Amino acid sequence: MFLVYGVRQYGKANARERFGVCNSCGRTAILETYDTARFFHLYWLPLIPIGHERIIDACPLCDKCHKMSSLKYKRRKKKNDTSLMERLRETPNDPELICEAMQHWSFYKDDESFERMATLALSRMSGDAKVIKSTAIGYYRLGRFSKAQEIARKLPESDPARQELIETAEAHIETGDGETGRPTKKSGITIFLPYLVPLLIIIAICGSMFSEAHTAGKARAIWLVNGSLCPYKVQIDDKEYVIKKQAVRTITLPMGQHHVQIKDTRFPMEPVTFEYDVSFIDRLNDNKTLVLNPDGLAFLTIEHVPYIDENSHAEAESRYEYLFGKTWYILPAIDYAFRSIPDNVPMPSGVNVTYKSQLSLYEPESYIETLNALYNNDGEDTVRQFAKTALRLDPESPDVMWLLSIAQGTNDLESIDLMNSALSERPVLIDWHRYYQEAEANKDPEKDRIAEYQALLDAEPGNPALLYLRGRIEPDYETAQQYYLRSEEGTGCGGYGYYAAAYNLMYRMQYRDAHSLLIKAMTNDHAQARFGSLYDASCLATHSYQPLIESIQKQKCVQPENGELVAQEVRFLHLQEKHDEAKRVIKTYYSINLNWMDAATRTEWQTYYDAIADYIAGDIPAYLAKLQNVLPEQAEYQNAFHKGEIQKVMDLLTEAGNTDFTSYLLAYAAAMQHDQMDVAEKALQTAVNLLEARFDILPFINNLAVAPEELEVAEILPEEKLYVALALGCLHSDKQDAYFEIANKCNYSPYFPKHLIKKLIR
Repeated sequence: MFLVYGVRQYGKANARERFGVCNSCGRTAILETYDTARFFHLYWLPLIPIGHERIIDACPLCDKCHKMSSLKYKRRKKKNDTSLMERLRETPNDPELICEAMQHWSFYKDDESFERMATLALSRMSGDAKVIKSTAIGYYRLGRFSKAQEIARKLPESDPARQELIETAEAHIETGDGETGRPTKKSGITIFLPYLVPLLIIIAICGSMFSEAHTAGKARAIWLVNGSLCPYKVQIDDKEYVIKKQAVRTITLPMGQHHVQIKDTRFPMEPVTFEYDVSFIDRLNDNKTLVLNPDGLAFLTIEHVPYIDENSHAEAESRYEYLFGKTWYILPAIDYAFRSIPDNVPMPSGVNVTYKSQLSLYEPESYIETLNALYNNDGEDTVRQFAKTALRLDPESPDVMWLLSIAQGTNDLESIDLMNSALSERPVLIDWHRYYQEAEANKDPEKDRIAEYQALLDAEPGNPALLYLRGRIEPDYETAQQYYLRSEEGTGCGGYGYYAAAYNLMYRMQYRDAHSLLIKAMTNDHAQARFGSLYDASCLATHSYQPLIESIQKQKCVQPENGELVAQEVRFLHLQEKHDEAKRVIKTYYSINLNWMDAATRTEWQTYYDAIADYIAGDIPAYLAKLQNVLPEQAEYQNAFHKGEIQKVMDLLTEAGNTDFTSYLLAYAAAMQHDQMDVAEKALQTAVNLLEARFDILPFINNLAVAPEELEVAEILPEEKLYVALALGCLHSDKQDAYFEIANKCNYSPYFPKHLIKKLIR
């Protein structure tokens, strides 16, 4: 930036003009004598006064003059004036002293003092040639050329100065009116004007600061944050704002007390009052970051990120702060509030490590993710309060049943009241009723829930949600299916009926019919998160891999670096026998992650993907050999199955603390296949112990004589029915074909070690 600065003169005072001869250029001009001030200036704007000067005979023709400090000028003139007056009082008729006085006053351009002395001298010493000469020269210096010429004629003709003075004065008289050359006074106020500039600047700065403080009091920038998974409208004082889910926006609020109310929710939200105010002076330095979270659900993170001088060997790690549970936050100044932090920042001189702060909003895909984060940071009370608030604000969330189980974990009266009021809400809150039905079944199995929901349905015949809920508690399969399908007639109930009917069909291994119904259920976007896992299972059961691939590809758009997603996609592509496409996916994955993936890591992933291809192709030894290079622990477990070392399988499961009954049932089946009866008995007993709380499967495990036709229609999902059928088939050789046929229908998973089951049942 181009700057203009320096020191220059500003203003004039005690100014006088005369028509005279410039001592520098020798030309006749109007010479000016005045007091001025010197200022340091920026862009010609006077800022800092440096001192005063007396400018004597400033010539407009050559811009030359005689300068003297105003203080020095005044002191010298005063000193000389005093000395001359004292001496004149002592010897008033001394020609030498009179000549000295006239020379002094003509030099200082004091025409009034000079005039008095000249008049006195000429009256007393009219015959003294020296006095006459000094008088003529004085008038000449003061620019009064006619008067100088008149007095010079009184000199003797023999005096050489006489003719020179007359001729010189005559020359100047010809170029201008000598008599008007008498010094004239000019206005003297202009010298004070430059002093007003710094004062005005100071006043302007102070005014700006006070105006800023006043403005800050009237309008402060506030971050308005929505931590929930639903948009809502919030009223702050008399103004309403709409804020999207998990969004941040800025608003302005004056200092003082404010009232906040979330509007238009199914359940009324408690209003919140907060206050923010600082003193008038403190507002000048108030650079706080202010965050308003009306719902109280936002999980905020402050990360203090270190930046290290590349030439130093310093080490530093990021520091984190977590904020949750409040409506109003007054935070220290944040360098990067709700925006990306740069890769590099300017480093202060002589500093090896500097920190910058970043404020961000945690944006989970579900409330469960936030609950998990809160468990690790705030404890159960905070988690329970979060659940209760989320239920009020977002009662139709897919996570409602989880939230209800957490909110009512201690039979909290507030949560119970909320539950009771939710059951009478219209439109019907389906997930609340689902939770209620399951909770009541555990709490009081003898309660006549059928009569309760039949009464609700009789009061509102044809209500889709109530038809679905009535079907959930209907013990007869065919009747339940009718309720479910009726619930989807007309406007339907958001896919719940199709989902429940498909669930029953999956129980009975009617996968294609279930898949068709789940496609209809999945057309409702709001319900996709609820129905997704069963839909994926139906895709596997019907070998419909393309929808699964498309779902994985959508997830990869968000997480392109996720190797497990790539592994799943590769697995399904191999199952479709699209081996070249699988290789292209692997190559693309490497190209995306080439910057961070070293050669060893790339080799490991390549080996893993090749192992998947070997497994799908049925080459189990090659699969296990490659797996040994990348996942040795998993390879050890799977190798033990493959080699029939079932006792080793049991030992590995025990060491890992495995509590999955299916793993022990698989070990049981494998032990039975290899005639390891002791190990089989131990594995079966372990599975039974793990299933003590599983009332839906326990009867089939305890009653190992259950008929194949009963097992086929039993309400057990295929992935669990597979193991039960396998165990029963191994125990009952006379009905083994029927049991193994059920197991074969349920065995649609493409993962190891399900191939062992296929090998056994064939």
